[in-house]
Amino acid sequence: MAEFDKRVRFFRAFAFTVLLLLLPLLVACAATPVPPGSTITVPTVSPTAQNTILTSSLPATATPIVPPTPSILTATGFKGESFATLDHSGPVYNLGWSPDGKILTTITFKAGGNLVRWWSANGQELALPDYLKGVSDLTFLADDRIFSIGPSECKPGDKDCDKKLRLWGKDGKLLANFAYTDYYLSKNIWSPDGRFLAVSSGGGMVSGRVYIWSEDGTLLASLDNNSLGNWSADSKMLAILTSSLANSGCGSNNQTGSGLAIWNVESKKLIQVCNRPTPIFQAAWSPDSQTIASGGEEALIQNNTRTSAFVRLTGRGGEDKGSFNLSVSFVSNLAWSPNGKALAATARNGCIDCISLSNGSDGSVLELRSPQGKLIASYKDSGYTLAWSPDGNTLATAAFLASETDKFEIKRRLISFYNLEGKLLNTLSGHTRSIINLAWSPDGKLLASASEDKTVKLWK
Repeated sequence: MAEFDKRVRFFRAFAFTVLLLLLPLLVACAATPVPPGSTITVPTVSPTAQNTILTSSLPATATPIVPPTPSILTATGFKGESFATLDHSGPVYNLGWSPDGKILTTITFKAGGNLVRWWSANGQELALPDYLKGVSDLTFLADDRIFSIGPSECKPGDKDCDKKLRLWGKDGKLLANFAYTDYYLSKNIWSPDGRFLAVSSGGGMVSGRVYIWSEDGTLLASLDNNSLGNWSADSKMLAILTSSLANSGCGSNNQTGSGLAIWNVESKKLIQVCNRPTPIFQAAWSPDSQTIASGGEEALIQNNTRTSAFVRLTGRGGEDKGSFNLSVSFVSNLAWSPNGKALAATARNGCIDCISLSNGSDGSVLELRSPQGKLIASYKDSGYTLAWSPDGNTLATAAFLASETDKFEIKRRLISFYNLEGKLLNTLSGHTRSIINLAWSPDGKLLASASEDKTVKLWK
């Protein structure tokens, strides 16, 4: 028995010694990963108790594939997903949202008068109220009053000529008529506080007449040889684009000048700004109402060629606050971000369809500038229509030009989005012809785009 116990103790000691020797090797093998691409065979038992071999070729380092999440372009959650297409009988040249964002107005030009239609925010067509049927244009004011224009033309001698411009209450009650007898109406703008209406007549950019009324229809001013710029955000100043500065002692060498004037609501007087040798076509107030950015045909001349357009910054008292140049010769659009942190400016060659195919450019440029005019970012062949999101942090642009025959047409079907630093965030496609207009809903959650393809698309 003692001999048996001695043998047992010997084999136990031997086994323990062997285990100690093999333990490091076993640990090393367990810690070694399976090389990527290796085939792992695992024995298993089938339901019929027959042995089978299951083979997996999945690399040990593989990770699950997760579908990409659409990028959010604004703080309101806007992602740029198209969810509705609104068909029209012709191109839509005007878009506008109601203050609550529940109604989208679209206006299509047609022979004999414009066609005005209403749509819900989900793309369903709505019936126009009876009192608005037949109008050629309408605008929602911030307090839900509606300003309407109609019919499209007011011929001299027409007995209804003085009823062409009307202001309606939200209940459909007629609040005011604005006596207007000129044949052509080119632009109308309400002051942000809804107290004043400004209208410009005439077909030229700076060759018509500007009328200014109070909200009750009282005429406050009639200014010849002028065109509309825009109202200041505080509703106290109206920028006027004028072609008759020489009449007020302005101009160069007693020649008729062109430039910027500011109409003061309280004094009912114009402040002349005489710093333009050529016509101004664009003017935009900063959100704090302290600066006007303006530009047009004024450009730097080199070797008898207009090479770069000027954008000038002017204070509300008419003082010069600086200027900057764009790389092409004609300022086509100016738009401040609603938060006042940036100014978007677009420019092109001196006519709408000047296309330079030889140098691979359509002759347009988009620039983002600081409030002082410092360059933030610049893009070629981009941006004719500009639309800032309501929070002022995202700029939507579309490079609309009239031609459909050149190689840039594909690009004009796109909507591009930029942040305040000038970074391109995303580009959306969906239209089949050039985009004409863009309009954000008041809450910034939706964007409407109008195109030459006779559709309006809604994006969210």
